[in-house]
Amino acid sequence: MASNRTVLIVDDHAIIAAELEVVLGQIGYDVEWVVDLDAAVQALERRTFLLVLLEFRAEGSVSRGEVEALLQASGTRYGFITTASESEVNAASPKASTLSKPYTQTDLDAFLDTLL
Repeated sequence: MASNRTVLIVDDHAIIAAELEVVLGQIGYDVEWVVDLDAAVQALERRTFLLVLLEFRAEGSVSRGEVEALLQASGTRYGFITTASESEVNAASPKASTLSKPYTQTDLDAFLDTLL
């Protein structure tokens, strides 16, 4: 049985998703990209992912909290990529790893190291 090497990116900024896809691809991961929380739920219902990277302020008819509950229930690792303040993220999701935009390659590497 092949191991799951697919990361789901939930971000409405194509440039962010493309950059992450390149970086993750270079270290051997496949990437699926969706633009909102509704599409994320559909993707999560369709398959399992090794990791999910969510824009903290992603929108949809479902809430970020509902998506987090789904991820936690399935045991899927996840983290946030965001322009939100650290205090805002910690208040909403104190256990989640966070990468603040804009970020450096060093920041991204450290963030991925904590999650992969």
